[in-house]
Amino acid sequence: MSINRLHADAIINQSLTLRVELTGNDTLGTGSVTAPFATINGAMRWLASKSIVGEATEVIVQLGAGEFVSPDTQIVSHPQGAKIRVLGTAPAE
Repeated sequence: MSINRLHADAIINQSLTLRVELTGNDTLGTGSVTAPFATINGAMRWLASKSIVGEATEVIVQLGAGEFVSPDTQIVSHPQGAKIRVLGTAPAE
């Protein structure tokens, strides 16, 4: 009999906001305010090994100010994708 267990650090059981900024870093970033990702793909790669559990749990990928241009397609795919939202920052007036 095989038991599939998730490590505690692979479970997101409370709402979470991951930051993406023009000054971010997909290699060293953690998605925090002080260490944002550089791209949506960076945030999604980090999320790929995580399971999002709980009825009210959601993950927001929050884009900072600026124009994000990428030569690559930004892939937003996850088994619990309905619990992930990508939000932009309103432009300054």
